[in-house]
Amino acid sequence: MHYERAVSYINELQRYPITHGSENVERLLERIGSPHEDRPFVLVTGSNGKGSTARMTSSILSTAGYEVGTFTSPHPGDVRKHVTVDGRKIRRDDLCEFVELIEEPAEDIAVDREPLTFFEVVTALAIWALDQYDVDIGVLEVGAGGESDATGAIDPVASAITSVSLEHTDYIGETIREIAEEKATVEPDEQRLVTGAEGEAHAVIQSVTTDPVVVGHEDAEITVSCHEASGMETAITISGPDFRASTKVPLPGSYQAKNAGVAAQLARQVGDVTEAEIETGLRMLEWPGRAEIMEREPLVVIDGAHNVDAARKLASTLSSFSFDDLHVVYGSKCTKDYGGAIAELPTPETGIPTRPRANDMEDPALLARAFERQGTNAVMERPTVARAVEDAMEIADDDDCVLITGSLSVVREARPLWTTQVVPKRIDSDDGALDRLGHIGAPEREVTRIGRHSDAAAFTTDLPVGAARELETYFAASSGYCHVGETSNRPSDGTDVVLSGTRRCFEDVADRIDDEQRDLQIVLEEVLDFFDADGVASSDSDGKYPWNDGTAVMGILNTSIESFYEDAIYEEVTDAVREAEEMVEAGAEIIDIGGESNRPGADPISVEEEKRRIVPLIEEIADLDALVSVDTWKAEVAEAALEAGADIINDVSGLDSPEMRHVVASYDVPIVLMHSINPLVDPDSEVSYDDVVEDKVSDLRGTIRKAERAGIDSDNIIIDPGLGFGTTNKQDFDMVRRLEEFRSLGYPVLVGHSRKSMFEYIDTDLDERLPATAGLTTAAVERGADIIRVHDVPENIEAVKVGELMRR
Repeated sequence: MHYERAVSYINELQRYPITHGSENVERLLERIGSPHEDRPFVLVTGSNGKGSTARMTSSILSTAGYEVGTFTSPHPGDVRKHVTVDGRKIRRDDLCEFVELIEEPAEDIAVDREPLTFFEVVTALAIWALDQYDVDIGVLEVGAGGESDATGAIDPVASAITSVSLEHTDYIGETIREIAEEKATVEPDEQRLVTGAEGEAHAVIQSVTTDPVVVGHEDAEITVSCHEASGMETAITISGPDFRASTKVPLPGSYQAKNAGVAAQLARQVGDVTEAEIETGLRMLEWPGRAEIMEREPLVVIDGAHNVDAARKLASTLSSFSFDDLHVVYGSKCTKDYGGAIAELPTPETGIPTRPRANDMEDPALLARAFERQGTNAVMERPTVARAVEDAMEIADDDDCVLITGSLSVVREARPLWTTQVVPKRIDSDDGALDRLGHIGAPEREVTRIGRHSDAAAFTTDLPVGAARELETYFAASSGYCHVGETSNRPSDGTDVVLSGTRRCFEDVADRIDDEQRDLQIVLEEVLDFFDADGVASSDSDGKYPWNDGTAVMGILNTSIESFYEDAIYEEVTDAVREAEEMVEAGAEIIDIGGESNRPGADPISVEEEKRRIVPLIEEIADLDALVSVDTWKAEVAEAALEAGADIINDVSGLDSPEMRHVVASYDVPIVLMHSINPLVDPDSEVSYDDVVEDKVSDLRGTIRKAERAGIDSDNIIIDPGLGFGTTNKQDFDMVRRLEEFRSLGYPVLVGHSRKSMFEYIDTDLDERLPATAGLTTAAVERGADIIRVHDVPENIEAVKVGELMRR
């Protein structure tokens, strides 16, 4: 089964109305082998906060060493983002296998009873996939209610109710009491239910469950406090009868303290979790679309607050930010109390009601009335989210705040204005076209046609379905080609898009795009930027760093006795200094010092030992005519190195340490963000990719967002594809061959291939890998590498010169 068909099968189920009860899911699970049995699951329900609490719980358990599967809803576009294992979404092949498995039983259920709904099938997908991945613990977010939800098919080992407010009153209850009683049905058999509910809901839950663990109240068993809410993060303390944890949660809002308290207790109920692991797990949390900061000047905040209670909490979050005027872009479902939600928000200077492409969204004219009643100074209706955001950004001064909220449909259309990535595809044959584009779902005849046009360029991107269809219409009247993935009928859902054409074609399409469709204009601008760069998507260059003016060579200087290449180990400072001087004389512009080996099977060393190995050397070579880089993933080591005179941090973990991003931001230095699943390579670890380049580009995009949200200047970000880290030898060569796809991220790219085991692919032994390394250096430079990290500097300097000539 092709991936597009599998996604389309699931998304088409959205035509069926929501059903109550878990009988359909139970029957489906039984038909596919009962994957829900004999595996521990945690359920998290609540009116608000359940998604972030589920993510927090998973993050804590993952930090504690458990393999954790997580199911959250609703998704921000890609159906696979419903289901993650240790933070990585399930593979395309997993989804295809699942749909093939359920087609027949789903048809039987449809004939005998009510047809399965979208949420029922995706819930079953989550349960099945987490069983397939053999996770230690599964954490599931309940859709709505309790046992009447599709997740009610699960017999949980632990459960929580985050909060209760009036929601889904048409089918889970018309009063707080009825809703609380329904949610309380998630109570597990063995563990005590955990709850952060307040007021009447708290009293109801106390009365209908057995001795629940209460979080947050003054007389609660688990007390929480918020010390500081800076806008970017929230400093909290959680205290229980036998534990205490103080940390910072990278989500704004004082109410996150209670969510964190609930998550900490859940994690402790199902796992052996220390206080330090609670603190680190909460610190590492990522949750897009929830009080997410997209820009700083002006401050741009995106949040999917879609009801009165969520809007109230969002208003509290905004109070922790410092800004002058507020400008609100707002869209809402017609079934929501948008008047009450808008009234909860601070009165903005400007209200810009809009309508996302989804079918059930309210008329902007009615939203405008709600803003006028609130006393908003200026109200302007806009027909599209993209136009509304663009106008808000034009109105706002650098010290203002633009808030984009009201619905997750608004979030899904607004986020791509900052996150949409256009990826160039190097197509030089029919087979190459099928290899790069076939899995996306474009018809084979069209894909091979792209491969035969040497003057055309091909690109992939992802857009909301509605926007993609509009772009397809523009291309239909051009000489180019646009394929939209058949994955969903909902206009706000995301889908893959393939574009192909000459520069002239893309210019013609760009000229015809309506001003209201700013999201489409952004795509075409990125494509034309690629042509302007003569076929290599380039990062901004201002000459600030050596890689801005051409490919820079980074010489490797290891002080670790565990390094895989013994000839490059320098235990004595004097020997290392002499080698560094020779590297600089040969032309190295960066010296990269490593104190801990990342080779497969290497033993980790302590922070103090790593500092002992590298700090004296940094102090000795800091005055050389080259930048000093430190290869470390530990924040304490990075800070000591920067204090000693280092200029760059080379983080092989891709910000795995939650403190690293703040150290780098505070010192305002460049950081190399490498893609890796584990900073210390596990030789027995197997990482599955749908497409190694596309998956790594997607992951790196998230890491870059994480770095920028922490305050790291975009000019200081360098990316490293991570050759040899959880990849096969063939995949390593594929990454170099497709380096322009990494460069499409818009940041300098470092390639670290020197003498690595990837050359076993061409039967080259360790001591004979210099010629192969130099050859690949030339290829990497020709494909746009900005930094080459190597052991043998003189030989690779010459290889770089050849590559730069070929690149011109």
